[in-house]
Amino acid sequence: MPANKDDDLKTVRFFYYRLMVERNIVDGKRDRMMFDLSEWSSNIMADLTMVQRNFPYGGDEIRLQSQSFDEVARLLLLRFNRLTVEQSSFIANFKDQSEKDFDLPEDEYIANDVSCIFDIQNGVLMVQRNIKSLSINAISEYINHFWNLNRREEDEEIVQFEPIASPDVFRQVKRNGNKYKKISVKTGNKYYEVKKKGLYRSAHLGGLLEKAIDVVKPSGNLNFEFQLDAGRSSDSFLDEASVHEILDSIQNHPSAFSKAYVKYENDVEGIEVLNLLNALLSDSYQFKNPPKSRLRYDVVLDQMKAFYIPNENNNGQDRRTFINKLLG
Repeated sequence: MPANKDDDLKTVRFFYYRLMVERNIVDGKRDRMMFDLSEWSSNIMADLTMVQRNFPYGGDEIRLQSQSFDEVARLLLLRFNRLTVEQSSFIANFKDQSEKDFDLPEDEYIANDVSCIFDIQNGVLMVQRNIKSLSINAISEYINHFWNLNRREEDEEIVQFEPIASPDVFRQVKRNGNKYKKISVKTGNKYYEVKKKGLYRSAHLGGLLEKAIDVVKPSGNLNFEFQLDAGRSSDSFLDEASVHEILDSIQNHPSAFSKAYVKYENDVEGIEVLNLLNALLSDSYQFKNPPKSRLRYDVVLDQMKAFYIPNENNNGQDRRTFINKLLG
């Protein structure tokens, strides 16, 4: 098959999340704290067989395929697999019309993987994006399933994956001279299928948004959408302090929202509309990956560590230091 010159290059993106959990501390009062994924890894998953690790998701089976710990970098290295049960792909010949199915043994499946590294020092999970494998929601549901497997409902601890936002877009929106015309947000609460109940990520936003949610919460909805609009008048704008308060809520709790747009104008760019949820901190890398070959997970993990920790190639411009400054 003829190949283009870039066919052996594959661009992969990586995103960053902080893992948090609410725990019963004293007299039933819950305290919000960082979640240490190494506890899940060593105390629960390490004792399970491969079959016991399988978990049904979206018609397929997903599982923790492998795990190890880098003692020098203090990083937990994880690999998740998605085993495709309903196989729609088949084999086609490039030269003629012949086709055939994959002839796989009963216990073998077409699989795709996702690699992750977890920093036990700050609770940050770096995740490889692979649309053919597991989404962050799938990884979250998998981890929560096994973490709460033998707990009473009142003792459950829902691990929350909070995306780490890049500060650049929020600095841009808050620049002096910006005049705000409209801001629209929709909460991103999720229905936890395993336990048949909602996970209300928007419960502790504070400020204007939390007050607005409290007003409409008795309606019983899982999610709510709000919009502040200054109208069409050219000299009508939203209150700057109120908009900044909402922007702070979005920046500090991005996982609580499924939509967040702001429309503003200034004398330089005119009118701008920004999707604030596209502001997630991310990195990308082009791997050499020849056609009809898979991208090796150990190569991906090595590059993830190169991004995350100081080394001779990144001259100390490492994500661990940068994220620690963001987290304060």
